[in-house]
Amino acid sequence: MVVLQPLHSCIEASSEIGSANFTVVAADRQTLSPAVVTMHLTLHVPRPLSILVPILKTKIIAITQHATIGLYNLFPASYLIDRTQVDSPKVDILVGDFVDSFRSISVLGDECDLFNAILPRDPGA
Repeated sequence: MVVLQPLHSCIEASSEIGSANFTVVAADRQTLSPAVVTMHLTLHVPRPLSILVPILKTKIIAITQHATIGLYNLFPASYLIDRTQVDSPKVDILVGDFVDSFRSISVLGDECDLFNAILPRDPGA
């Protein structure tokens, strides 16, 4: 089982003008054997020439385990997004055959709670 942790995930202001730092924390049960954990972030990218329907662009981001609390392994990841895309992205978290899919990040707060000490800072590479 893998679950996105909304209380510990957030969209924070970035030092880069026009950008926001999207941070997600996922939890999985230790009963799973070590597997590849990825975050699939689907962004709406505006099209030129006033075409209303955006292009959907998916970024696949590898996540590594940073902590264990009780029976759960925690997997945090950060990604830099354009400030104009804050309301539209969807995120899928995949661990082996398990997935927590199509979660909207627009409901996340602007501060990450509790796990700030374990969160990596990735410039969106």
